[in-house]
Formats: sequence, C-alpha cells, structure tokens
Amino acid sequence: LAKLAVGNEGAFLQASSVFAAGVGWSTSNPFGKIHASVLSSIIAQGTLAEQSVFSITIPGSTLGTNNAIRSTVDIRNWNFATDANASVLVLAQYGGNTVASVVTPGQATGVTGFSGKIEYTIFGNGATNIQKGNIRLFLQKQSQPLSSVFSLMRFDGNTASVQSDGNAILGMTIKASTSDVSTVVIPEGLIVERIA
Repeated sequence: LAKLAVGNEGAFLQASSVFAAGVGWSTSNPFGKIHASVLSSIIAQGTLAEQSVFSITIPGSTLGTNNAIRSTVDIRNWNFATDANASVLVLAQYGGNTVASVVTPGQATGVTGFSGKIEYTIFGNGATNIQKGNIRLFLQKQSQPLSSVFSLMRFDGNTASVQSDGNAILGMTIKASTSDVSTVVIPEGLIVERIA
C-alpha cells in the first residue's frame, strides 16, 4: 500500500482499473452539475448587436467520446417585435464554433408574454475531436385558456470538430434582426450538467 501523490487542482479521486493501484486522480467530473446560476439581464431589447446569454469554460476531458453536456436556459419573458419581418436568432457555440441555431419567426402584430426554455446539448460523437450539438427552443404564451394555447418550438442540430481534451467555451448568444424595443428576451436561470 503506497501513498497517493497529491492531485492537480480541481482533480477528483476515482476508482478505476485504469490505475495500477486501483485509484487515482481524474479530471472528469463524477457529478452531473457543472454550473448553475441566476440570469437577470434583458437581452435583445432595442439593439442589433449579438448578445451573450451565457459563456462558461468546460474543463478538458469532460465531454470525452461519449458523454454529453446539456445547458438549460429558463426564459421568464419573451416578447416578439411588431414586425412580420423581424426575427430572433439563437446561436449555440462550443469551442468558438457555432454548433446549432434556431430562428423565431416575426409576428405582424407583436406577441407578448411568452415563457419557456432553451435546451442546448452537445454530445461526444465517438472521438474527442467530433461533437454533435442540438438546440431546442420551447416557448408558450402565458395565461392562455386551454382552448387557445399558443406555443412555439424550434429545433436544429449540427456537428463540430473541437478538440475536447482541453478546456473549451460553451456558450449561447441571441441576435435580433430589428432594433425594435418591443423585442425583449429575459432569461432567468441557467443549469449546465454533464450526462455520462
């Protein structure tokens, strides 16, 4: 029985047959949660600039070849501009690359009072330098009678080629196609979790 050397900052003790002693230090997070926070910024109101919803560093080897990282952004309020040609683009990024995106349609008569969530999942796709990403937008009109429920769902997926052995930035941005101040997106919370 030998003393285990001190591990690197942030490393986890792991039991595994990979290690000669049966235990060793690992950089893979054995717990699901990577990050959680409250978001309170108003996004896409009166600007054409692309704005960050979130941006966090995913430690190297977290994604690996067959794990997934899922981020969920709770949307407290989403109002559409009063312009049939207006839209809002949501971009999901990993390692500086856009992996997936969804576009909300414009409305001829501004539609207000939606809430919901945006889910962005990136999957290890058999190798540490190949990923598959999906983004889903779910919005539903608040305070609607059941007979007239109005909801919106958008989905997109694509691939990325980022070396996930090193740290990589996971993020999401929103960009409105018009500077109409009636376009408002208010995110409320963020959860980022590893799924093994």
